[in-house]
Amino acid sequence: MDESAKLELEHRVNLYKFLLDLCVKGILFFLAVLGVSVKLALDDKQHRKAFVVMGAAATIVMLVPILSAVIQAREWRADFLRLGKATHTKPIDMKPLWALIIGSAGFWLVFIAFWVYMYCMGS
Repeated sequence: MDESAKLELEHRVNLYKFLLDLCVKGILFFLAVLGVSVKLALDDKQHRKAFVVMGAAATIVMLVPILSAVIQAREWRADFLRLGKATHTKPIDMKPLWALIIGSAGFWLVFIAFWVYMYCMGS
């Protein structure tokens, strides 16, 4: 077994765990910010459109990390397959990251639909 491949695999696994944890914290922060935006938009009729635009803008900005996570997941998958062959081990399972990405995309769609509804129907 190639020692450098083994060290690289260990480093990649640690990085994967760290970034997965960071993604979960980021999603929770995003949900908290959007929860406050939803509350403000629903409670304040006078400034509702402004809060809706602010919330929609924050939601649109959140599409960037979701798309970059898709790109990163594909790169990691290729790296883990390569390192798995070099170290004669099973490749690291990417299902938790994909579940996180798909769940984030689902939350994103729900919030975008909410902001569109509030902008068009809410007065």
